[in-house]
Amino acid sequence: MGWKKLATAALVLAVSAETASYAAGKILQRKWCMYGVPVLPPSRMQTTYEDYLRRRDPELGWPLPEQMGSALFTASGARPSPAFPDTTPETSEIALYGDSFTQSPNSDAETWGNVLAELSKRRVSNYGQGGYGTDQAFLRFRRNANDRSKFVILAQVAEDIVRNLTRYRDLVTYEMWYAYKPRFVLDAKGELRLVPIPKLSEAEHRRLIGLEEPPLELEDESFRPGGPAGATLLCFPFTAALVRNFGDYRMRARLARRPPYAEFYATGHPLHALEITASIFETFAKEARARGAVPLALLFPNRSDLERLRASKETWYAPLARELEARHVELLDYGPKLLEVFRDRPMDDVYDSTGHFRAEADRRLAEFVLAKLSTFPAWSE
Repeated sequence: MGWKKLATAALVLAVSAETASYAAGKILQRKWCMYGVPVLPPSRMQTTYEDYLRRRDPELGWPLPEQMGSALFTASGARPSPAFPDTTPETSEIALYGDSFTQSPNSDAETWGNVLAELSKRRVSNYGQGGYGTDQAFLRFRRNANDRSKFVILAQVAEDIVRNLTRYRDLVTYEMWYAYKPRFVLDAKGELRLVPIPKLSEAEHRRLIGLEEPPLELEDESFRPGGPAGATLLCFPFTAALVRNFGDYRMRARLARRPPYAEFYATGHPLHALEITASIFETFAKEARARGAVPLALLFPNRSDLERLRASKETWYAPLARELEARHVELLDYGPKLLEVFRDRPMDDVYDSTGHFRAEADRRLAEFVLAKLSTFPAWSE
């Protein structure tokens, strides 16, 4: 075979390999096993990046300051509670901080915070916010200096540990909500150091997500393309990108048959997610006690964790529970109780189509939390 034929054969082979690799990459993106450039969701409030910068909360990112005092949030940022419509930080007796599992997808009346208020006959302020990491929820508590609740709860669902490692949540969700956020890292002494919300130009933003060159290596961002979590941009040469993608944490999770967040609960992981998250809870507990409140760490299982419990194994987040106990942080794990109540029932009775607790699971949660709170001496004071 002449050299021209060899060259032609090699070219055909290379083109075929690249075509196949590109197609494989697209499949991996659909299966959440490879990074995908965030796309615009249909319901985004901010119309442009400039509009986002103008309207965002400069410390936490969201909710927008303009939303306070609306039908969504009270003036202090809590979710409306039909049981006590006049609740304020100064009058609240129980305060809840966390993500959408704390905020709840159910109606105002059916949220576990409102049910807790009804059952306890005490004012409950629900400061849960969808999309929050444990870091943002804690920072919301810290900023809410007027909160003088007797009991303060910081809650986390299993995948929040991923959010604690990012400064831009859209790198994880692949939807462009402009969800920039602060995060914590550990300094040389192993203590928490706050990294504030990024201040990027629109050009820098586009470089960060992979829409423009050269790539932006945002400091302390774990999930940027080419970053420490292994996120890989599907770009030419596609075969090489496909090979690099085996280092992506999502790809590793798929091959190991575990949820993407599971590896971050390992002690000594290079990104220190477990240690950072435990330190957030520990610092929260110290600051709550300094306010004269009783702090409580509340852990939620998602569907994968409850399924694992049903298989007679511990939850993926169990290492965090052990670490919190070692640090003497008062802990409440909803996993075992949820398993007890819904042991022989379909998982769809527990979780809705978005993966959140249905109203019955929220009510059971309120009962579970109330039973714990009533054991503290401060409850009867």
